[in-house]
Amino acid sequence: MVLLVSTLAVGSLPASAATCDGVAIPCSIGDTGPGGGIVFYDAGTAETGGRYMEIAPQGWSGKVRDPLRPLCPRKKDGYWTVFPSGMELGDGEVNTRRIAKKCGKKSAASLAQKYRGGGKKDWFLPSDAEFVMAVAMLELRAGLAGTWFWTSSQGSDIPNTAIRMRNSGWSMYGYKDNRFRVRPIRAFGTG
Repeated sequence: MVLLVSTLAVGSLPASAATCDGVAIPCSIGDTGPGGGIVFYDAGTAETGGRYMEIAPQGWSGKVRDPLRPLCPRKKDGYWTVFPSGMELGDGEVNTRRIAKKCGKKSAASLAQKYRGGGKKDWFLPSDAEFVMAVAMLELRAGLAGTWFWTSSQGSDIPNTAIRMRNSGWSMYGYKDNRFRVRPIRAFGTG
């Protein structure tokens, strides 16, 4: 993917951004996407997964604060579920499907998949790189500052941990059964 970032400085996005669909109406960073989220990524051209990415708005769950969920609840036998996962742009959707399948309905991934913002059914838990991009472009506007969020990236061979992300793209490993905040994203604009 080629990364195109708006020339606007982070934090100087327009107060009332346009609504776009990514096909008839192109999107700019900070616009409201077709799912009602905030556009944070533009690849420059339509790609297999989509040209744009949007992150669900603050309050997406109907609550002021993002919901807390474990990435993967601990199994009764005490063993941790291990799942292969990518960390790059475009990996979040596949990671989310794997986590939801292995970890069940109480996982952060399943919660992200259930979101139906804008009537869209393709929301997922962002990969490490996808969340870093969202934070870099929209940290304050999207309400991402000051708390920990799960990503869908395992990022190590340690079976009981995965990557959690905080403001300014600061990440560290967290135990998969810890409860951190969930914020879905989606890709769109395949042409």
